[in-house]
Amino acid sequence: MKFCCVILFLSFSHTFAQDIIYTNDGRKINAKIIEANDEGFKFKSLHNPYGPTYALARSEIKEIVFKNAEVEVFRNAPLPSTLSTAEVKEIILEKINNYAFDAKSASRAYRASFEGDYLKLWIMRSRGDEPYSNPVLFDFSRAYDFQDISYRANEAYINVFVGFIDKKGKVDKEKLVIRVLEKEKAEEIVTILKIYNRLLAEKNIGLD
Repeated sequence: MKFCCVILFLSFSHTFAQDIIYTNDGRKINAKIIEANDEGFKFKSLHNPYGPTYALARSEIKEIVFKNAEVEVFRNAPLPSTLSTAEVKEIILEKINNYAFDAKSASRAYRASFEGDYLKLWIMRSRGDEPYSNPVLFDFSRAYDFQDISYRANEAYINVFVGFIDKKGKVDKEKLVIRVLEKEKAEEIVTILKIYNRLLAEKNIGLD
């Protein structure tokens, strides 16, 4: 009987892979997330997975490390909208292609497109007819930190630590800095990128 219990426990532990929730008040919760929605997440305690279902609002969560090692940071994150992934992609392209510039030169504009779910960014020369930099594929499912927008005079600077695909096809991390000449547009760009990050994170863990 003891042997059977051990086998059941090991099988049970494997079935309920662990998600880790870090809350804004300093708690660490070992959990099995079972539902995500606009308000927050529902989960079972890993120590009592057949017990009650708990819920946390997104505003209460600092970070989640999912069982597949994906990390979602909730730093100043807005609630997701009802937009589809395709609609969010269209908004991202419109915002970046019209309002985003190289951090080092306000005369060099960013250009954007998508390859699958990767956001492809490159910088154009000042006359706008040829690229200044090689394109880079950014993986916004791995947006590690959206830092506060920096404001200088009439400009704003977006700062995001985000994954990118290196020459070997592996994911690395860098700080992406985008200059925005219209301050109000900077907040719009950050908001839509955060929404995209959340959509990708929920897609990767199989949540609608």
